[in-house]
Amino acid sequence: MKEWADDEYCLYINGTETADLRAILSDWTKSEDEEEWKKHVPRFSRLIACWQPLRFIKVFRSDEWPAELSGAEVTGQALATEATVPGRSVTAGALVYSPGTVPSARELMRPTSARRQARTCPEKTEEVLKINFTPDSRTDIGPGWEQAWQAGRINLAALTATDLRYGFFFYPVDLIVEDHAFLSADQHALIDIMFSLGHSPHNLRTDGKAQIDFTENTYVIHLELAGDQVRFTSNHATPTPAPSCPLDEFTSEVRSFIADGLEYLESQYPSLARNSAMRELRVLAGL
Repeated sequence: MKEWADDEYCLYINGTETADLRAILSDWTKSEDEEEWKKHVPRFSRLIACWQPLRFIKVFRSDEWPAELSGAEVTGQALATEATVPGRSVTAGALVYSPGTVPSARELMRPTSARRQARTCPEKTEEVLKINFTPDSRTDIGPGWEQAWQAGRINLAALTATDLRYGFFFYPVDLIVEDHAFLSADQHALIDIMFSLGHSPHNLRTDGKAQIDFTENTYVIHLELAGDQVRFTSNHATPTPAPSCPLDEFTSEVRSFIADGLEYLESQYPSLARNSAMRELRVLAGL
């Protein structure tokens, strides 16, 4: 049984119920706090943007309910605007599920032939790889930076990549491969994780290996390319055989993780978009 903590399932169920857009964010956060909802708008904006062109989800806007009967469908650039402006995303609109095999967001990034093959299965498959983060504004400013931040002396646009990687945005991060949690709700410097993961696909293709390590401890996650599979091990206990996933899926998941991180951070701190480290992350992820 899927749970509400699965973003695709949450979107799918709300679509089948022709729910208001607000219901997705309420179900996802288990909260009625609209400020909390806004933190998760980028996640569902991206997912809706993947599903809508394939007609798996339709979005309608209307001043009357039900929106799908009295309103007009929102598509194209208008949909992008509606889905990415927090104030609009949480106040109006309705979803309608279009019957068919429900694709995953990462599946939509694969070549067409791979997507066609994947859709022969009538049920949504379990995720092999999951990489995500949970925003926590209480830990946006790291130790040693609080006084300067409160005094207004920090210009996020001008900070070095090193400062951003190790001094800010310490969030719970999950990295789960075949049900083995290499990271599970542990707080890490989000931008540092984004950089480490961003370099990994290139290192795997050129050197056949990569690693993710942490300045705050000795934990190391090792990645090794075996054919078209990425095998994951660590210097902690790891199952045998080692958990693995396709390289293409890993690359897509990393890209999505970085894109979600950039969208969230820049929505909360717009000046970050002018920081060269953010531009470097975009290049790494091919965004």
